[in-house]
Order: sequence, then C-alpha cells, then structure tokens
Amino acid sequence: MTKNLIIDPITKKNIELFLKSSFPCVALIGPAGSGKTFIAEFIADGIGLPDTSTISLDAKKSGIDDVRELQKSLKLTTAGDKDIRRVIIISNFDYFGHEAQNSLLKTLEEPPLDTLIITTINNESKVLDTIYSRVKKINIRPITKKLASDTYTNDHSSDEINRAHSLSMGQAGLFVSLLENKDSHPLVMAINTAKELLKKSKSTQIAGIDKIIKSKEPDFVEIFLDGLFRILNASYNQMIEKQAKNADIKTAYKRLVYINECIDDVTSGLSKKLALTRLLLKI
Repeated sequence: MTKNLIIDPITKKNIELFLKSSFPCVALIGPAGSGKTFIAEFIADGIGLPDTSTISLDAKKSGIDDVRELQKSLKLTTAGDKDIRRVIIISNFDYFGHEAQNSLLKTLEEPPLDTLIITTINNESKVLDTIYSRVKKINIRPITKKLASDTYTNDHSSDEINRAHSLSMGQAGLFVSLLENKDSHPLVMAINTAKELLKKSKSTQIAGIDKIIKSKEPDFVEIFLDGLFRILNASYNQMIEKQAKNADIKTAYKRLVYINECIDDVTSGLSKKLALTRLLLKI
C-alpha cells in the first residue's frame, strides 16, 4: 500500500486477503468520499497492470443498454497467459435499477475465468440481496485521526490534518482530497459551495438556491447537503471539544436536526427548492 492510499488497517487486511483469494467478484461498500474508487484502482493495479486490460462503467451515467454492451465485451477472448487478464470496474453500482442488477446476476455468478469484477456501492440498501450472494463484500471503514496524522504529519500542519479529518468524518478519499485541495472532487466542491453560501445574507442564500439545483453535477443537491452537514457537524464537534456555552451547543445541534430533516424531505420527493428554502431560513 502506498502513502497515497491511506486506509484503515482492518480494511487493508480484508483487501489483501481478497487479493490472495480466487474470488472473482468484490463489492467495495462505503459512503461517498470513503475512497472506493481509489481502492478499486489499487486492486486492479495489484492484479498486474498494465498487462491487464481494464473496462470501467459508471452506473450513474449508464443503464441496461450499457450493461448488455459490457456483457457482449466479456465474450471476447483476452491475450496473454496470466490467470486474470481483464478487470471490470463498475462504479456506483447502487444507481442501477433492478432490471440492470438482475441482468448482471449471471455475470457475477459465473464471470469469465480470466476476469475480475470490482463494484463500488454507496448505499447498501439499494442493491438486491441476490447481488450480495455473488460477491465478496468489503466495507470501507473510516480512518482514525491518529492514522491520518501519522501519515501526513511531515507534509501538513496538525490544524490542516484535524480540519480535513473532521470535515471528512474519517472518510479517506475525501480526507486526502481536502488536504490536497482537490477541487475536482464533488464533495470538496460541495463543501466549498456551502462555506461560501453560509457567509452570505439570508436573502442572498435563498437567491442562490436555483444555481445549486441547476448544477451540471449529477445529484448535486444531495451532495451539497452532505457537504453542508459536514461543515455544521464539524462546528458542533468543535464546540463540544472546547466546552462552549450550552446554548450555543444546542443551537448547533438544532442545525444538524434541520439538515437531516431536509435530507429526508429531498429523499422523499419534496421539491428541492422548497426543502432548501426551508433549511436555509432555519439555519
């Protein structure tokens, strides 16, 4: 494992055990920002790139037709004499509908002998149980603040490390992206957007809702709410650590309650504009 792949020791051990096994399919399970994509690429590298061909499919941008095209490509023979000569990475598997998931059951149960299939899953409850019966599940655990500090203390100040760890809630992919100012990461973008919004007046905040809703980034409202929650949660935890006034802690806690209510509203199908307006007026 390289320094760039900061990972919880138990997760690391499970990945190493998988690499030593002959299991043909693995599901990397964890919330956005946990580092699933990075780990999927690491596993692919461990199989023996560049000699191994890799096919990537993102379920956020794909559907049943793309699944069928993938299945056609798996019928093609691969060159070489290695046991594994092809790796399939299916990102955000939980975004597939039931039709696409059911279509992949046979593929996951009996993939070609020369092929390893890696899936990443954000929301475990959105994936059929029959899928899980055909893959090796690895839960991506959050990293501790000590591990984060031990890994990056020579390159970053303790304040930078603590801030990134608090905002990432220990999710390694987001932690590294925050520490290295990778604005291309959707959650880093959402956190920065939320920070800027919170600095503005209520009227300006409300006026900015349309821009958030119309973002070209898929599911940006949900990602924005995740970023906003992280900011408010980090503030709440900081107040507790510094033993702030009870009234201030209660106010910070109420903000977390309000944002969770907003997330529930958006998930249940309430107008995103209405849900965000309600939230910003409360916090």
